[in-house]
Amino acid sequence: MVLSYFHPFRGGAENQALLLSENLRHKGLDVSVLTRSFNNLPACEVLRTVPVYRAIKTVNVRTLFGVCYFFSSLFFMIAKRKQYDILHCHIVQGFHSAAAIIAGRLLEKKVVLKIANTGVSSDFIHLKRVIGGHYLLRLLKKTDMLVATSQQSAIEARREGFLDQQIAMIPNGVDTRRFKSLDEYASSRTRIVCVGRLVKVKGMDILIEAFGQLKREGLCRRLDIVGGGPERTALSEKAVNLGCDEDIRFHGEVGNVEDFFDTTCIFVQPSLAEGMSNVLLEAMACGLPVIATRTGAAMDIVENGVNGLLVDTDSAGQIRDAVQKIMSDEAFAQALGNNARKTVEDTCSIDRVARKYQELYRELITV
Repeated sequence: MVLSYFHPFRGGAENQALLLSENLRHKGLDVSVLTRSFNNLPACEVLRTVPVYRAIKTVNVRTLFGVCYFFSSLFFMIAKRKQYDILHCHIVQGFHSAAAIIAGRLLEKKVVLKIANTGVSSDFIHLKRVIGGHYLLRLLKKTDMLVATSQQSAIEARREGFLDQQIAMIPNGVDTRRFKSLDEYASSRTRIVCVGRLVKVKGMDILIEAFGQLKREGLCRRLDIVGGGPERTALSEKAVNLGCDEDIRFHGEVGNVEDFFDTTCIFVQPSLAEGMSNVLLEAMACGLPVIATRTGAAMDIVENGVNGLLVDTDSAGQIRDAVQKIMSDEAFAQALGNNARKTVEDTCSIDRVARKYQELYRELITV
C-alpha cells in the first residue's frame, strides 16, 4: 500500500488504508505500507499488525518537492522489489502513483490505483494542476487496474481516457463490529452531528446556515461539528452572525467519532464534493438516519427515503427540510437507520470489501 500520509495522520484515505491492510493481513496476505518520512515519526514500525515504512523523502521547496517525492518512492520500490507483487496506490494524483507505474513496468509488478475524490475536488483535477500533470495523467493510464468507489468516479475516469476493463468498482469498507447498531431508541431527535475537515469543500457553512434556520424555528437544539481545519474561525464567525453560536459545538479532531453517535442525533454530510465518505458509512453502520448531498458515492449508497435522505449541494433549505422531516417522525427516523445498517452490512463491511480486493489481486497476478 502506498500513500502520502498515514497514521498518526487521520483522514479518509489514511483510515481506509489501515483498515484494509489490517484485514487483508488477517486473511493471510503479506501487506505493508510505504508513506512519507517525518522527523518526529519512526522510519519503520508496526501498526495494528501492519509494517509501515516511512521512506518517501521530501524537501520543503516547491520546485523540488515533487522530484524528491517521486525518486525516493521509486528507489524504495526498486530496492524492495523482492518483497511485493502488487503496488496499491491510494489517491491517484500522488507522485507515488507515477513512481509505481514506472516501477511496475521495470520490475514486472502489477499496479492498482484508487480514486479518492470526485467532483470539484476530483483527483484528476488536482493532478492536471501540477507541473507536467497532463503527462502524468497519460502515464497513469498505463495502470493495470483503477479502483472507483462510485459511479461518478468511474464516469470521470472514462472521461479522462481510462478503459472499462481497467476500472473495478469496489466501495470503501467499514468495521461493522466497531460501528454497530445502537441498542436503544430515542423518543425524538434533538441534535445534528457532522464529521469532517473544516475546509470549504465540506460545506460546513451551508450546514450552519441550515441549523440557524432550524434553531430559529425551535426544531433543533444543537449542532455538533467534529473535525479541525483552516475554516474554523470563519465558521465560528458565521455562527455568531446567525445568532446560533451558543448551540454549535466545535469538538476538533477526535479518535473515536462513534462517541458522538447516539439515538438523539441525525448525521448530516453537507459536502460540495466527496469520494466515498467513510464517516457517512460509519454513521449508517450505527443505524443513524443520515442526510447526504448528491455527490460522489452517496448517490450510490443512499436510496432517498429508504436508508437516508439526499439533498442538492449548496442548499441550506433542502438540508433544513430534510432534518425537519426526520425530526417530525421518529418511526421514519428509525426505519431509515435500520435500512442504513442493513445496506452497510450487505455491501460495505470491511470483510466483504477485503475479499473483493483479494479476488482483484489474484486475478492480476495470474494474468
